[in-house]
Amino acid sequence: MKVNSLRKARRLIDDQVIDLQNVNPNQFDSSSIGFQLRDTYNAWVRSSQGIFGRFGITFTMWLLLLRLWQEKGLTQKELIDHAALMQSSTSTVINKLTRLGLVNMQISSLDRRKVRYFLSVKGRSMVHRLTPTAVELRSTALKNFSPQEVSLLGNLLSRIKHNLQGANGKSHSTKESST
Repeated sequence: MKVNSLRKARRLIDDQVIDLQNVNPNQFDSSSIGFQLRDTYNAWVRSSQGIFGRFGITFTMWLLLLRLWQEKGLTQKELIDHAALMQSSTSTVINKLTRLGLVNMQISSLDRRKVRYFLSVKGRSMVHRLTPTAVELRSTALKNFSPQEVSLLGNLLSRIKHNLQGANGKSHSTKESST
């Protein structure tokens, strides 16, 4: 198996015409795309935490509430896939949302092993209250961008994600949940 992995890596290197002798680690400074994406994501999360925190909600909680608003009765796995979260953190967040009375869980009548999640009345009210805040955050992040630039940025980010998912052999939903 190790030999196959080495062959695959060699083919990838050959296909990309990468000269490993001339790869410079200094090219991965704070101006590289990966660092820019990470820093932008962290800035978005920090800003959203401050805004949503006034309501006792985290950014991750917002993503799950929004996703349940968009599609009712999702399982934990479906929430994980759609919101692109880790399983362990999603479980903790769902439990907190349930304790706060924002989400109700219901055992599936078709498969008792599956639990489906729904927004409660309080959860729907929270989404209504937070939506203007999320729109304001997005507007702040994208101020001074033309509609064409916003569209181009979205397309470029989708292409990067698609390329990376292909490299990892993963297939995630193309539906996005954003603020």
